[in-house]
Amino acid sequence: MGRIDYVDDPDAPPITNVLPSVVAIVQDEHGRVLMIHKTDNDKWALPGGGHEPGESIADTVVREVKEETGYDVRVESLTGTYTLVAADISIGSVSSRWLRGGPELALENVEIGAAGANGASLHFDRAALALNPFAIFQRNGAWNEFRLSGLELSLSHDSDGRWSLRGLDLPTSPANKGDGLGALGALVLEDLVVHLDDPQHAVKVDLAASELRLV
Repeated sequence: MGRIDYVDDPDAPPITNVLPSVVAIVQDEHGRVLMIHKTDNDKWALPGGGHEPGESIADTVVREVKEETGYDVRVESLTGTYTLVAADISIGSVSSRWLRGGPELALENVEIGAAGANGASLHFDRAALALNPFAIFQRNGAWNEFRLSGLELSLSHDSDGRWSLRGLDLPTSPANKGDGLGALGALVLEDLVVHLDDPQHAVKVDLAASELRLV
């Protein structure tokens, strides 16, 4: 019997155990990222696996990469610790490069949030996941940043006096209420345009910013 994966499935059987796991981002001198082809579900993934008793997390990374690829690696930095992101994410293509601050994964055709009963999801032509191995030495430094480019948001002052932001309306799953884009790291909006509308004060203006950081 093959493996069955359950993601936000209300009919899934009860969880019997929780296994800490690791994944490794391994790059060559050209910045290419090492991927593995999983035979159990026919998907591509980063090398990694479950933590075993007596190991450090770095030991687990080294062992799993060796078992799955045959390569000997050395752990240079820890990017962070993560739990399950609430929304489904699909990515059209991934490329990588090494910047001054660390590795960056460039993502194209990113879809966040499965189209369920309300059909709500977000699509981005371009995004990036930047990893910062020097965060430990930086004040308020984030281990990873999720960068979105070319967004257009609407900020409106409603008749009841409340401000409403539209353009990043991402629903959360019942099992992970409160999670959202912030689960992917510090959110950085690049080449941002905000349409500001305040009818009460007769203000309607478009604002542009090259970078807005939401930590």
